[in-house]
Amino acid sequence: MLKKSCLIFKIFFITFFLWNCSNDAVLKDLGVNSTLIDTLSIDSITAFNYKIIPNLGSESNLYLGGGNGITAPYTLVGIDSLGRFTSSIGIKWEAFLDSSITFNRIDSIFFKVFSVDSNISEQMLPSLYFSSTFDFDEDSIANSILDGNFVSPDWTLIGLPLVKTNYDTIGNYTLTQLIWSLNQLLDHLITNQDSSVNIIRTFALVNNQLDNYVTLKSRESSTGATDPQIKVFYRQNIVYDQDSVLIDTSLNATFYANKDVSVISAENYNFDTLNIGLNNGLGLQSIVHIPFDEELIPYKSIIRSAYLKIPIDTNFRETSLQILLNPLSNQISIFENDPYSTLGSPYKVNSTLVDSLYFELSLRAFIQDLVNSRHQNMGFKIVSSSSNNPFSTILLDFKNPNEKVVLEVVYVNN
Repeated sequence: MLKKSCLIFKIFFITFFLWNCSNDAVLKDLGVNSTLIDTLSIDSITAFNYKIIPNLGSESNLYLGGGNGITAPYTLVGIDSLGRFTSSIGIKWEAFLDSSITFNRIDSIFFKVFSVDSNISEQMLPSLYFSSTFDFDEDSIANSILDGNFVSPDWTLIGLPLVKTNYDTIGNYTLTQLIWSLNQLLDHLITNQDSSVNIIRTFALVNNQLDNYVTLKSRESSTGATDPQIKVFYRQNIVYDQDSVLIDTSLNATFYANKDVSVISAENYNFDTLNIGLNNGLGLQSIVHIPFDEELIPYKSIIRSAYLKIPIDTNFRETSLQILLNPLSNQISIFENDPYSTLGSPYKVNSTLVDSLYFELSLRAFIQDLVNSRHQNMGFKIVSSSSNNPFSTILLDFKNPNEKVVLEVVYVNN
């Protein structure tokens, strides 16, 4: 009986001791952390604008039309010399000169572009032009190169498209196709020139609307399904030697765009250079300087949050637009169209629009590595998101004393 009581007492004592020690450790830990949480607020933030050559060649959308004094009067599309007639086998334009596939065995040939605008008005339908002499670079094309001059021997007018609206099996809208017949261009698309010569197949979609625009899908929008393309339907002769039977088989091949770009004109656009503005179509970007030094926060502190809040100009608050922030790197290249190089991921961040009043951007990852001496604060590049249309300018408010641009950091001294 005594041994049992002693055993019970020992178990009780050990359990109480361990429980007491473990709870003391947790309480002590919480107490230390809670006293070291601190905040830092910086509002002496400045910015300036600069312009580059607009580069819309890498975006997922193409545009036609205009708004706010900015227009995209035409979009250029270059078609590749190599197409596909199965998922794994390519076909060249010269293949249609083969004796088994002659011009009179090409049933039809179409140029197609795609849109997710469910109701494209008749006045927004673009006219299509073709040129076998005009080539372009989608990364440097400028409106001044053409000046909208398609009434010349270099261009052939194809006309307006047939509009086809697609729905899924339960009747929901999926996309719209704009389709042009190219049967009249067979001699230009398929030539007997030397295969080493670069054959130019350039198309221009033209619409000079000033106050409305249509959005089309570019070659960056998909792996082929919604790319601008030419579809060729043809028949091929197949001879079976064993019985010498000649059989025609219906086939089709698709030639996709290898470059496309919307060309922007801002002749009627007036921008107050005293404002901080962002616009992809104008090539308008900004550099923001935040006077943040790594010594402001103790070395190896843990950054819980770091938000940069940028108010939007009260005269221009559009809820659908977004901006991107990217810290500058140590090196600035003078050989690029955009002289300011950036660090990129994981520091490049998208904005969150709060109550249509200001953009909020998280700098937590960058500030954390800055405090840990992995980077220097060289400033930040801010640009309009590629998802924004090129006709809308975002105006940022760096002048309002009652609604300042501010960086707010919450950290724990480790």
